[in-house]
Amino acid sequence: ERRAIKMTLMRQLPSIDTQIVNSLVPVIFDAVYQNNPDAVTEVYTFKSAGTTVATVTVVYTDSTKATLSSVVRT
Repeated sequence: ERRAIKMTLMRQLPSIDTQIVNSLVPVIFDAVYQNNPDAVTEVYTFKSAGTTVATVTVVYTDSTKATLSSVVRT
């Protein structure tokens, strides 16, 4: 029942444009794409109007992804 109420409320809300900014990616972006080139790496590409504005690469120590090895923004 809670899910049905949530869906009803969402349909009633008008769509709005949003812009997201945070401390790791201090630029405006409107889309994030995620890629896993291997078992220990996640690459997040942040885009604004289709143009890449930042890339964040997260590397873990092993495939369990329990411990971070590095996080690099380019």
